[in-house]
Amino acid sequence: MSNNRFYKKNSVNSIVLGKIEKNIVSKIFQYLFKTGNIRLDFLNYDSVYVGNGEGELVSITAPKLIDLMMIILHPNMMFGEKYMQGRLALTSGDLVKLICYVQMPAPYSSFIHNIVDHSNVITKNIQKFNFYIQSKKRAKHYNIDHSFYKLILDSELQYSCAFFNSPSDSLEVAQQNKISTIIERLSIDSNCSVLDIGCGWGRLANNIALKTKAKVTGITLSVGQYNFCLQNQNTSSSNAEQNPVFLLEDYKRFLPSQIESYDRIVSIGMLEHIGPWQYDDYFTGIRQSLKEDGLALIHLIVKKKPGKTNSWIRKYIFPGCYLPSLSELLVYIEKSGLYMDEIFFHTPSDYYRTIDYWRNNFYDNMDAVEEKYDEKFIRMFDFYLAGVQSNFTCDIHQMRIVQIRLKVRCV
Repeated sequence: MSNNRFYKKNSVNSIVLGKIEKNIVSKIFQYLFKTGNIRLDFLNYDSVYVGNGEGELVSITAPKLIDLMMIILHPNMMFGEKYMQGRLALTSGDLVKLICYVQMPAPYSSFIHNIVDHSNVITKNIQKFNFYIQSKKRAKHYNIDHSFYKLILDSELQYSCAFFNSPSDSLEVAQQNKISTIIERLSIDSNCSVLDIGCGWGRLANNIALKTKAKVTGITLSVGQYNFCLQNQNTSSSNAEQNPVFLLEDYKRFLPSQIESYDRIVSIGMLEHIGPWQYDDYFTGIRQSLKEDGLALIHLIVKKKPGKTNSWIRKYIFPGCYLPSLSELLVYIEKSGLYMDEIFFHTPSDYYRTIDYWRNNFYDNMDAVEEKYDEKFIRMFDFYLAGVQSNFTCDIHQMRIVQIRLKVRCV
């Protein structure tokens, strides 16, 4: 496979820098990147190499000075935006490597971080308000036609980290490993009633019902996913009660309204979308809907410590999203009347390999993608996948995939 892994259509080939602008851009890059291996390509000048030459070479078309300054002043937002706009583009190498190089400590980082830290005082309440507004838009990403996701994900459209038990596992096998792990950790059998919060395209719910004969209910906020669930519902059982039930519901309305409680509750990759100001409702709702001897399993990405979530991701991919730390979750879990029975940590390589499969599928099916989507959308999704994979490659942010098993706390 080629080492060139990025969207090949290059919108910036026509950018011409004057000599003075070229020299300034080159000096800024040389100042910022003391490590890594980056080549700046100019249309009308010789290329310039920056970094210490260690690591895989990544070549980029030198951006205009104004674009570079915008990236420096607001890297979390503008790096992705300039890539989407075609104002920053690769000519060779892997986009993940470029993102990793950009995230490496740089001489200017303390200055930028000071600005960000002071701005947090101002933006904290604004961000809190935005969580409520943007949470209404969070289904948009999942309402993209499922035919697009079929080009990228496994055949069962599972859109979360797979569990690779061996180096030879395919994506299909690894996703089935995850389902088997969930069933085992929750001890699901035919006597259980199961609620899947944020059920996606319904494949987990269908598999649980098929493998265990449990009574499964899945809820989703996405109209597109809900329609897909209904169209692809497992109806193989002669007993209609053993077929999964799918509902178009918001957990905030659904959980408090339940008269009957569930033996098991599972929520895969959903908690990251709701924001910390809704954790109280989320965990309280789970507690109210869980039987006294029940089990719940929450699968999510956590950070090593509390902090802001990338602004570009919040704007373009998952409005209202927030990656918590375990310490942030603990207070809400205990307050709800639940407790952490066990925390299962999964190696970062699991998500790295999952995203790697998704990226390969994305590039391999580019002709089909280009038939339906414009260049800006493709660049956005390209940057999104590479950005997530970079978090599990260079490990600067120390993100981890965890599954938290919860039980009802005895009074």
